[in-house]
Amino acid sequence: MGVAVSWPFFAFMHIVVILLCLGSGFPYVACSFLGGNETDRLALLAFKAEITADPLGALNTWNESIHFCQWLGVTCGRRHQRVTAIYLDHQKLSGPISLHIGNLSFLRELSLHNNSLSHQIPPEVGHLQRLQVLFLGNNSFSGEIPPNISACTNLVNLEIFGNRIGGSIPIALGRLTNLEHLQLAVNRLVGTIPFSIFNLSSLSLFIVLENQIRGSLPSGLGNTLPNLHFFEVGGNFLSGPIPVSISNATKLFHIGLLFNRFSGKVPPLEKLHDLQRLILAQNHLGIGEADDLSFLTSLTNTSNMIHLNLADNDFGGMLPDTISNLSINLHYLNLQRNKIVGSIPTGIGNLVNLQALRLLGNHFTSTIPADLGKLDKLQILSLSSNNFYGEIPLTFGNLTLLTALSISQNRLHGSIPSSLGKCKMLAELRLDRNNLTGNLRNVEELDVSENMLVGNVPSDLGSCVKLRLLYMEGNKLWGILPSSLSKLRGIEELDLSQNNFSGKIPAYLQDFVFLRKLNLSFNDFEGVVPKKGIFGNATAVFCLGNKKLCGEYGMGNEVSTFGDVYSYGILILEIFTRKRPTDNAFNDSATLHNFAKMALPEQGASIADPTLFQQSENGEASSGINKTTNQNSIEGQRIEECLISILKVGITCSEELLRDRPAMNEVVAQLHVIKNTLLGGITAL
Repeated sequence: MGVAVSWPFFAFMHIVVILLCLGSGFPYVACSFLGGNETDRLALLAFKAEITADPLGALNTWNESIHFCQWLGVTCGRRHQRVTAIYLDHQKLSGPISLHIGNLSFLRELSLHNNSLSHQIPPEVGHLQRLQVLFLGNNSFSGEIPPNISACTNLVNLEIFGNRIGGSIPIALGRLTNLEHLQLAVNRLVGTIPFSIFNLSSLSLFIVLENQIRGSLPSGLGNTLPNLHFFEVGGNFLSGPIPVSISNATKLFHIGLLFNRFSGKVPPLEKLHDLQRLILAQNHLGIGEADDLSFLTSLTNTSNMIHLNLADNDFGGMLPDTISNLSINLHYLNLQRNKIVGSIPTGIGNLVNLQALRLLGNHFTSTIPADLGKLDKLQILSLSSNNFYGEIPLTFGNLTLLTALSISQNRLHGSIPSSLGKCKMLAELRLDRNNLTGNLRNVEELDVSENMLVGNVPSDLGSCVKLRLLYMEGNKLWGILPSSLSKLRGIEELDLSQNNFSGKIPAYLQDFVFLRKLNLSFNDFEGVVPKKGIFGNATAVFCLGNKKLCGEYGMGNEVSTFGDVYSYGILILEIFTRKRPTDNAFNDSATLHNFAKMALPEQGASIADPTLFQQSENGEASSGINKTTNQNSIEGQRIEECLISILKVGITCSEELLRDRPAMNEVVAQLHVIKNTLLGGITAL
């Protein structure tokens, strides 16, 4: 006769078993007394318990008020209500992954991409035998890849890029015969790529970019990985030849071997009809022989090629004429810093969609083909440090989208073609160390603003006598403005702001009768501001931020501190509207001052800088300004009143007549009133 067991005793033992399971050193072992659904719930709660930061509140719903299948990021199967997927990407979660993750025995997808999760990847993940997708990219995981992940034999996608994973790639990963995507980029992996990886015939994507992996690629790579689409091993220490068999992986559309130590000749790639990107730069490829670049002929079969980068290698010989038969879709072609000789094939003009062509640092010895002028989508053309001779082709004027043209350090002669003046977007022009004659007298507009230019303004700039618009703001230029600029009598707009120019403001600027906008702000100019010419119009001159000037600029015959007030007013309007007084939209009648004045008071918010209305990460307005859209919001009305009041200060300060501007102490008093009266109750500011 069996021993009778009371219900209280059974319930007590059930609780004990639960506690033992949770406290066990083997949390992935499902206890027989627990139902599967309860196991999943407790595992999820254990996951939540390990999270140290959840700034977006992603796990707020993970509580007893609703069934765990309704928790944010949790997906359950319809039949048994077991957890089949967890999606918590981009949630800014911090902390380790709980060891109890291994108890989610029905889990098929675990996606925690782009968080701040840390510590080691728990080996208990290896007990998720139904797991198909494991996304742990862009976190802060450390340690090594758990070898027992190989027990997840249904795994299709394994992506743990962008972490701090060290050690070597486990040989055991070669057991994942269903694996299609293996993404391990940007970690600290060392050692070699196990040969077992190259036997995963289902693999279509393999990326180990930016690690510290050594060794070579197996000779049969293209035979054992027939389904490979994307192969990226750049930024490692791999060496040896590129396997000839790689052409047998006929589905490849991306090959990235950048910044390694590969050597020898590049094999023919004629079978890779779908190849779009071939990146072999910064290796030791080529042996300096005449046929080093013969493989380019095999690429004429790839009609979808858009990116070809062979820079910084040892390729010798001449460019084959067949380069003109490369894909018409080619956007980027880089052969810089090799040992290429001869000429640029004249058929280069067939590559009509080319946007960047870099051939600098080779041994070309020919004229520059006029055919380059057919590449009307070209934005970057770099031919420097070669032995090109002859004249600059007149057809370069057809390259109206050019932003950078570099043909320095060659043997070019003749005059600089005036047709370059058509290249209105040209920001970088390098012609130095040639035998060129002539000048840029026909250039009417020169914009080199917002770069990192250093040094003095070249005196030769004064020879560009047809210049109307000259923008040099936002650089690191210094020194005294050269007297040769006095020749620019036709200049209409001159912006030299945000540099380090020093000395006195040149008196010749007041003689420029066509000058309508002059910005000298934020430099180190000193002395007295000129009084005549454009300096008599305070709405057209900007000198704010030159601490050594005697008065920013004046109006009429007297230099006055009211000019400082004017500058301050314009600065306020610039800050709150994010518009510059030199913008093309403004002229003699349509000024920044008038633009703001006409908008008030009804349209004050509409002309404000849109970034003032952006929301913070918690969903609330970062400054409260966006609450003005709610007519019932007192706080929003305060903010709108504040904005309008500040714009009024800017408008008053920038009035054209001196007598209409307030003194600076009055301006400060007004701003204090705005702060204390209107913003006193707004804690966000």
